[in-house]
Amino acid sequence: MSESFHREIREKNIKQSKSEEWREKVSKGVKKLWQNPVYAINHLEALKRAQNTPEAIENHKKGALKYFSGRSESDKEKFRESMIQSWKDPEKRENRVKALKSAHNSIESKKRHSIATKKYLSIPENLRKRKEILRKTWAKPENREKLLEISKIGLKAAMSEEGRKNFYLMQLRPEIREKRSIAAKKRLHKLLIKRVKYNGLNRFLEQKLNEYGLHPVSEYPIGPYFVDFCFLGEKLVIEADGDFWHANPEFLKEKNRNNLHPIQKKMVRLDKAKNTYLKNHGWKLLRFWESDIKNNPEKCVAQINNRLKE
Repeated sequence: MSESFHREIREKNIKQSKSEEWREKVSKGVKKLWQNPVYAINHLEALKRAQNTPEAIENHKKGALKYFSGRSESDKEKFRESMIQSWKDPEKRENRVKALKSAHNSIESKKRHSIATKKYLSIPENLRKRKEILRKTWAKPENREKLLEISKIGLKAAMSEEGRKNFYLMQLRPEIREKRSIAAKKRLHKLLIKRVKYNGLNRFLEQKLNEYGLHPVSEYPIGPYFVDFCFLGEKLVIEADGDFWHANPEFLKEKNRNNLHPIQKKMVRLDKAKNTYLKNHGWKLLRFWESDIKNNPEKCVAQINNRLKE
C-alpha cells in the first residue's frame, strides 16, 4: 500500500477520534472488554510485565517530561481541571483508589517512591518549594479541616485489627529491623554518655571517702545487682542516687510526681527490688541523693563512718 493511503487512514482516524460519538462508542467497548475477567487478568499481567522493564520506566519518564514541558499554562490548567472533575466521578474515583492501593502496596513500588522522594527533596530549591506549599495549604482553614479529618481516618485505620497486623508485618521487614537497630544503638550511646556523667557523682563520693581514710569496693556485684560501693566486712552498701534518674521528690514538680519519665519509673522499681534483696540477704544500706552529696559531702561521709562504727 502507498504512503498516501496510510496518511489518509491516519487523518481519518484522528478526525474520527475527536468525535464525541466515536469516543463514547470506544469507551463502551473498552468497558465491555474489561468486564471479561480473563481479558482483565491477562491485560493487567501484560501491562505489569511491559511497565516494569527498565526501558519502559525510562521511556515513561522521558515521555512525561516532554509532554508537560511542551504544554502552555492554559493547557496545564485545563489538564488539572479535567483531573479534578474525573476525581469527582464516584466510579472513576473508586477505580483509581483501588489501582493506587494495589500499586503502592508492593515493596518494589514503595522503595522506588522512597528513593524518588529523597532524590527530589535533596535539592534545596525543591525542599523550599515544598515547605512553602505546605505552609500555604495549612494556612487555609478549609484545608486544615480536611487534613485533620484525613489524619483521623488514618489513625483509626492504623488502630484497627488489620492496621495493627500490617504494622507488625512491617516491623519484620529486614530494612525496617536494620533502621530500628541503628536508632536503638544511637539512643543507647546517648544514655551511656549520660551514664558517664552520672558516674562522676560516684567518683566524687569515692574521693571524699578516701580523704577520710575509707576505701570501699566500687561497682560490686551482689546477686543479680551491682551496688555503687560496699564495705564487705561490715556488709554495708552505699548507693549514690542521681536526682533525676532516681526521681528525687524534692526536685519534682507537683504535677510530675505521679507522672514520671519511663526511665525514672524503671529506676524506682529497680531501687525497691534491690533494697528488698539486700535486706533479705543481711546487707545494711545507706542511700544518698545527688544534691546531698554535692552540697554537704562531709555530712554524708560522717553518716557512713558512724554506721561502720556501729
